[in-house]
Amino acid sequence: MQKSKGLTIGLTILIAIFFIINKMYWVKYSFLYLYLINPISFISIAIIIKMLISTQFNMHKYRKDIVQYVVVTSLIYILLYFISGLFSGFGNNPYNTTFKGIILNFLSNIPVIICLEYIRYKLIHNVLKKDKTLMFILLVITFSIWDVNFSGLLRSKIVPYTIFSFVFYNLIPIVIENILFTYIADKCDYIPNVFYRFIYRLAIWTSPILPQLPWVFETILSTILPLFLLLYTRYFVNSKDKMYSNFTYQNENPDGLIPFTIALVVVIWFTLGAFPIKPVGVATASMYPNINVGDMVVLNKIDLNDLKENDIIGYKLDNITVVHRVKSISKNSDGKFTIITKGDNNKLQDYLPVGEEQVIGKVIFKVKYIAMPTVWLHSLYSGRQDVAVETGV
Repeated sequence: MQKSKGLTIGLTILIAIFFIINKMYWVKYSFLYLYLINPISFISIAIIIKMLISTQFNMHKYRKDIVQYVVVTSLIYILLYFISGLFSGFGNNPYNTTFKGIILNFLSNIPVIICLEYIRYKLIHNVLKKDKTLMFILLVITFSIWDVNFSGLLRSKIVPYTIFSFVFYNLIPIVIENILFTYIADKCDYIPNVFYRFIYRLAIWTSPILPQLPWVFETILSTILPLFLLLYTRYFVNSKDKMYSNFTYQNENPDGLIPFTIALVVVIWFTLGAFPIKPVGVATASMYPNINVGDMVVLNKIDLNDLKENDIIGYKLDNITVVHRVKSISKNSDGKFTIITKGDNNKLQDYLPVGEEQVIGKVIFKVKYIAMPTVWLHSLYSGRQDVAVETGV
């Protein structure tokens, strides 16, 4: 059967419509649909695609090398993800991690993953070279529809911050992943993509706890590594292409990104508190004029025996960091410290004493206005309720 642009675009549009219907709220949360109808639907679509697009593609020569790149990148991602959890904390896994739950996740998801990538692979190869760019774009859009969590956005209060976090946390990483998957499907086949999707999900489905990373840091991890893999895969494929100029091939070597990626990971861990010092952006004027809105203060872990009155500390309260001045320190009969704090610009002291387990560290220096992006994000999040700190507030 000859390649057909019209047939391929038509099939892609029908698949996009199926994805949209599939993502509807009332369908997604049906147990029968999730574990039976949905996998059968994808298997049926894959069989239909196989029957309609019967042309055989000899694109396996890069498979072994690309699978190796994929496995290594996936393992690096999982390693960085869980190591980051050591600094940000862990929470219970929302998935059912019992033996039965893991089996159900496998049975309901693995057939879908395989069929998704098989369909992508068949469609991208069923057009002529001159139509590849158009088909590439259509497939990225179509398969992103399947991966994006639109229901989460629709169930949230639509404010600027919600849209901002949806675009950067949900949409952009998924689009980059689908660019990667479509490129691999075009240059190889569907097997590397199945490995990529499966390895990550295997770790998520089987771990009893998962890291509780701030969405900004999770976004950076889930964006930079697929992008890195895309550049390396493209570099590898081009290096094997005899028609590709050696000059361009050398200029595309992505090894220069390695130091940048390492530095980025170190910055993430630094921000999460992996080191003795931790940066905190100041979003309120409670410490004015000593600390202004938009300043970044750096906290140093400290032995509370060395803490003195008038020191400025950062402490945790309801998942935010409060940076206030120490007014008094006391010790109970159990040897536990209790600290009274107050913002320099507040009329009254903080309404709750600070326990020693809440203390993050002492402010050792500040950098003026460098944290203004944090303040901007805070202002976008208009639906957020600020934590009451001052007495009587």
